[in-house]
Amino acid sequence: MHLAEVLQTSKFRNEQHQLLLYLLYTRSVVHLEQKRRLKPWNITPEQYNILRILRGQFGKPMALNDLTCRMIDPTSNASRLVEKLRAKGLVTRKASRLDRRRVDVALTPAGTQCVESATAQLLELERMFEAAIPEALAAEMNQALDAFHDARLDTEKAN
Repeated sequence: MHLAEVLQTSKFRNEQHQLLLYLLYTRSVVHLEQKRRLKPWNITPEQYNILRILRGQFGKPMALNDLTCRMIDPTSNASRLVEKLRAKGLVTRKASRLDRRRVDVALTPAGTQCVESATAQLLELERMFEAAIPEALAAEMNQALDAFHDARLDTEKAN
């Protein structure tokens, strides 16, 4: 289904405007599909993101602040999400012995099992995306989005 059909309009200011709306719509569709696929593990996409980041630590704890910086959605409340994962037995949360202000987070064996099995479900979604968009087109889209983020950062620096 094309965006014009979904939004029931064919009026876009220009191609860039249509692309921006398509990105917003696609993000929503992907997020809903992730939620549906993660339901059996009783975790949200944001919680999965934390588990995925911790899996990449290969058993080493990670400071909560560092975890927050690596999240896909920087507005997510990592402390609250980690607490929910701790209550489910998927992560541990401990104050650092070296720095009392630092909180270290690590996967539990149950958390490792959860992220591994949930990843298999999400890989199906990623493969669907990869099959629909040729690599060359994806590279072009990535360059376009990099250009937007570079322009945004330049504007922030100027202000």
